[in-house]
Amino acid sequence: MKSADLSRAYVSWGSNLGDSESLVADAIDRLIAIDGIFEVTCSPAYRSKAIGPGEQRDYHNGVVEIKTSLTPKSLLEVLHRIEASLGRERIVRWGARTVDLDLLDYEGFSSDVTELLIPHPRAHLRNFVIYPWADIAPNWRLHSQSIEQWRKETPDEDLSLWQDS
Repeated sequence: MKSADLSRAYVSWGSNLGDSESLVADAIDRLIAIDGIFEVTCSPAYRSKAIGPGEQRDYHNGVVEIKTSLTPKSLLEVLHRIEASLGRERIVRWGARTVDLDLLDYEGFSSDVTELLIPHPRAHLRNFVIYPWADIAPNWRLHSQSIEQWRKETPDEDLSLWQDS
């Protein structure tokens, strides 16, 4: 497949249940193995405080850039299958999870359909998304400004590189 036939997409990942590092590594390995995904670039891992209900462990977060021939809908279905295969249960909104994979953006595509919101409507508001995203794609444009500009405007409160924590 020619690279001109591929689209860039960005996926955030997070985990705060079980062995988060292993679960995330497994999720990324499964993503790499999917037909239609040709390149994966992974950000450094970050630690962030949970924003959901109840007492939760800190999250292990990051972002991957992929080059793909999959459609946005097919890619989202792949992400949901990977989550389910790693024990993700969608019971409590913002609850603890084994692995969470969110489609942040897909080159040349936008949608406001509830099941497929692209670009992700809150990505620019989340430091645990913006900081790792800026590490791998600072010039990518989201809502008319670069990811690096979003990082400059986003506080790093309760966020640190995973290996520094």
